[in-house]
Amino acid sequence: MTSQGEASAPTYLCGSFLPENSKLFWLVIRTVALTVMTLGIYRFWVRTRLRRYIWSSIMPAGDSFEYTGTGLEKFLGFLIALVVLAVYLGLLQVVLSFVGFNLWGAISSKPTALRIC
Repeated sequence: MTSQGEASAPTYLCGSFLPENSKLFWLVIRTVALTVMTLGIYRFWVRTRLRRYIWSSIMPAGDSFEYTGTGLEKFLGFLIALVVLAVYLGLLQVVLSFVGFNLWGAISSKPTALRIC
């Protein structure tokens, strides 16, 4: 809205997507081969390369995006998440085992006889 109450015209950002199919094909072939050879560990670097390719192919207003992430960052993030999850599940298992053993002991204990002399 302008100062006189008139609606201003919306502005649009024109862009384009310029894929190179042959480049993408060889990128996929190479990354699939490396992923199979490394038994799946290379998948973090695959995602990084694919994101870098896709982002560089998108050109809003004639200027392409740039992806600056690395596969090592993704791999280390995965390892940190794995450690946090392992600690959480380990603590949960210890607590549940403790509660279960206490409940089992309360249920299976023999009642003591009350002797009145």
